[in-house]
Amino acid sequence: MTKKINKIFVLSVKGNYNDIGNRLDELDLSYEVPYEVVDGIIGRETDMEYSEYPWTLTEMNPWNEWWERPMLDGEVGCALGHYNMWKQAYEEGHEVCMFLEEDFKGVKSLFDLGMIPNDIDGLYLGRRRVPNHEWLYDGPEQNYNDNWVHPQYSYNAHAYILTREGLRKLLYDYDFINNLMPLDEFLISTINLHPRKDIREFIKPTLKFIAPPTNEDNWINQTSVDIESGNEYGTSLTEDITRLERSIKFDMVYVITLDTSNENVERLINRVKELGLPNDVPIRIWRGTNGKEEFDTIEKREQMGIKFYDDWKIESGNNWWTRPVTVGEAGGVHSHIRIWEDVVEREYNNVLILEDDFNPTQRFHWNTFDELKDYDWDLVFLSRLLIEGKDTNVGLENWVKPSYSYQTHCYVLNYEGAKKLVETNVPTLKQNIIVSDEFLPATYTTHPREDIRKMFIQNMNVLALKSNPVIQDRYEAANNSQTSPIEGIDF
Repeated sequence: MTKKINKIFVLSVKGNYNDIGNRLDELDLSYEVPYEVVDGIIGRETDMEYSEYPWTLTEMNPWNEWWERPMLDGEVGCALGHYNMWKQAYEEGHEVCMFLEEDFKGVKSLFDLGMIPNDIDGLYLGRRRVPNHEWLYDGPEQNYNDNWVHPQYSYNAHAYILTREGLRKLLYDYDFINNLMPLDEFLISTINLHPRKDIREFIKPTLKFIAPPTNEDNWINQTSVDIESGNEYGTSLTEDITRLERSIKFDMVYVITLDTSNENVERLINRVKELGLPNDVPIRIWRGTNGKEEFDTIEKREQMGIKFYDDWKIESGNNWWTRPVTVGEAGGVHSHIRIWEDVVEREYNNVLILEDDFNPTQRFHWNTFDELKDYDWDLVFLSRLLIEGKDTNVGLENWVKPSYSYQTHCYVLNYEGAKKLVETNVPTLKQNIIVSDEFLPATYTTHPREDIRKMFIQNMNVLALKSNPVIQDRYEAANNSQTSPIEGIDF
């Protein structure tokens, strides 16, 4: 005996109802199913009564970075939101329901999904299997049939189906509301043995679940990642977006590039998404100034209203100072100047500025901006290279006042900072163009060169992350830099 899906529930904190409806149509079920968009819960901001399971572990085997921290606000809101959907579905008397988070994306037509078998409590439509836990199960995942397996330890709860019996078990066999934990972890622990001993002892698996055999077999994927933890398995908890907006809300993400081909634009947008920003933050691919073509003659520079700093080249042990400013360096800083001016003109509060060789290599914790809520800052580096001196501790856990540092491939600028740059230092910079790596330090710290110290005003309140989660892929030592001297133009 098989059953049809009676109703689809979509958990949402954004309320993009038209977009959700369009994406549901694209799932292409073979029969009509009513749906309801359920308002999500914003973190711990709720009147619901609940208690949290003591989630944090300080000692663990196996080690898992998601277990060493308390539940995030978003994880709490997400778990409560799913619990409310289960309760509503059960009280409405449905036999089979589909549950989705608002960042779902159909990757395979559900037309061939067919009816839901009567001998299961539920199924994953998408999941991310976590490897290296086969030791718990005495072997690989077992086949249910040719298209489905019985899942082992997996993440994701963005798309799944529950039968009425599955709903009953979740609501009444487990006291989830009084032992709240991350939804991914709870759901899989009711299906199969959990790697954590305390969870295995607390929750006994009773649900009969099936899942796609591999990640590539998923019917529905998830388009975002965990905003605050950067979770590569994509346990995106939609309410973390709201937490990010309380910490720092971006009006725009600028990505500077000379290559605006469709292929490169798609690559850059996908890389921006790796930073875990909210989906509704606009991304602007900013056509950079091509110094090789636009600054190769003095006449062209004058037409653009700029002049290279003639006295940049000096005798020094610093190789960057022993050559004139290159057209590539000029094009780079001019690209940044144009963005700063755009921020002021549009009166953006906060923007993220990226160069196209940025590369996220570590988890980025956006909740570190919580520390800056009452701190007066103009610009913050999310990564940079300390060149000289020592950073200054300012009493913050994650941030320091940077000393003389290079790299401008990833930083956050607010309106006041952009206004300071444009009104006080940019006019001088345009008539004395130097590379952005040298200019920005001159606005916030003591530059090692006296001529640069005298030229620019130190009026920027700048902070930098203690870690460097976003590296720069191009640099001159690797012979792939766009600012290296060009024969026939620079020398």
